[in-house]
Amino acid sequence: MTDLVMRKRSGRAGEIGLFVDTPVFEEDFSHIKMNGEVQVKATTPRSLRQHKFAWALATKISEACDWLETKDDAMEYLLIEAKHFRRIYDPVRKIAHLRPKPTNWGAMDGADYTRLLKRMTHVAITQVCPGLEDDVLRAEIEAMIGPDIQPEQPPKRQRASQRAARKPAVGPQRGQTKGGAVPEVSEGYRVAPADSPPPEGRPEVTKHIP
Repeated sequence: MTDLVMRKRSGRAGEIGLFVDTPVFEEDFSHIKMNGEVQVKATTPRSLRQHKFAWALATKISEACDWLETKDDAMEYLLIEAKHFRRIYDPVRKIAHLRPKPTNWGAMDGADYTRLLKRMTHVAITQVCPGLEDDVLRAEIEAMIGPDIQPEQPPKRQRASQRAARKPAVGPQRGQTKGGAVPEVSEGYRVAPADSPPPEGRPEVTKHIP
């Protein structure tokens, strides 16, 4: 069994698949035979935002109800009404107690927890606060935990200009001065390099030192 972290995205034209986008798992992925059938159990990691959403919902419910004193009471009530519970039978009293199932990070993945949150939200707007619209409740919770804002990626052209701005400065090109300016040359004349020999027929000028 191989555990891989993969990303769902578009592949070839008309295809969507799971791809290894992290070099760490490329070697493990290469062990799977080409065109071979594999059994996949896809799970989604939990997020801290889901955790905050659940407790913000429980807080709103406890504030709206007189018979739920704390957010812990509201959380227990929502989990039981959302069918996320286990029965504990008391043989002495011959009754069964309902206890919420665990919802910790190891007990549920992101996909399962998302479905549970949807059931809890449905219970909140149909049983606890009948008539409350889902959009209104979510807007109030968003105001409590903050919007889910991802940093925007700059456009490709802008990123290219940013990389160009970070490149080291290039020294003066041939024919340029240190400040970068090109010396002016009168039309019809050519400036020869400093280390070139004098042209034929040109007398050398020497200084006469007395």
